[in-house]
Amino acid sequence: MSSYGIKISRNGIDVTTATDEELSLNSDSLNLRVAQKGGLSLNTAPYHDPEGDFVTYTFTIPHNLGYIPGFWVFGINNDSDGTFFKSPFPAHGEISVSANSDANNLYVSLVMATWTMTTNLWEGYYYIFTNEL
Repeated sequence: MSSYGIKISRNGIDVTTATDEELSLNSDSLNLRVAQKGGLSLNTAPYHDPEGDFVTYTFTIPHNLGYIPGFWVFGINNDSDGTFFKSPFPAHGEISVSANSDANNLYVSLVMATWTMTTNLWEGYYYIFTNEL
């Protein structure tokens, strides 16, 4: 480790003696740098299909980085306490979210079960990093 830089330790840990696992930030380590971030929102109209099919919605977010970047996608569970879920995730088996990227766009797919679909607001957030996969 170099003799200069930035270290931030977890609450209650002495930063001068903290191990790497006890640090929240260490400038000697590779850190994720955000190239782009934003919110996602989908308000669906009431729809009910007793046959139990699924409907897919896809968000296309341009990043134009010229390479496949690292990314995180989170969804909010609006049905309960507002818990965040990181993609890919199924929420209650009725909603699932997945994401992938190419050299120009991030694609976020939201799959909803039509047998339970009422007016529904889905919200999420994305972070696209400068770090190449």
